[in-house]
Amino acid sequence: MMRSLVTAAIGGAGAIALAFLIVAVVSAVGGVPTLFDPERVVYGWEGAQYGMLLLAVIGAVKLWLFPAIFIVGAVVGVFVVRHRQRRAHRSQ
Repeated sequence: MMRSLVTAAIGGAGAIALAFLIVAVVSAVGGVPTLFDPERVVYGWEGAQYGMLLLAVIGAVKLWLFPAIFIVGAVVGVFVVRHRQRRAHRSQ
């Protein structure tokens, strides 16, 4: 039981980190309009920072976003670990 909880926590935290990484890469490559000057689009490192800030603001305003990402990551993490344990058990 404790192993499943740890796996779920690691999977959930990893899912949130992966979401921020994907947003950073897409924002750096595609560009993000700045908050105070919508005509200006930033790319690269600054675009990645603005994109992650935008994700954090959206996550703070819409309270379901981060818990949903965490729950999906936790479920996937538990399923992956259980699947690997079953495969290891069958191979013995």
